[in-house]
Amino acid sequence: MLEAGIFDVGVILHLKSLVGKMARTSILMAMEDFYAVHRNYTTKLVLHIRDSNGDNMREVGRWTRWTTEPLRSF
Repeated sequence: MLEAGIFDVGVILHLKSLVGKMARTSILMAMEDFYAVHRNYTTKLVLHIRDSNGDNMREVGRWTRWTTEPLRSF
C-alpha cells in the first residue's frame, strides 16, 4: 500500500542460506544507517521480507497473487 510517507518494498530472500541471511542483515543495517544520517527524510521504507525457501521464482508468483500492487523490479 502506498501512503504518504510510506513506501512498501517486497524483498524475497533465501533466508536459510548464508547469502540470504547476510543480505537481510545488510539491507536492514543500510536502512538504519541511512535514516540515522538523513533524519529529515519523511518517506520511510517498509520492508516485507519473504523467505523463498530456495525457489525465488515460485515465491515471486505467490507474492504477486498475494498483493494488489504490481511487483516493481529494478
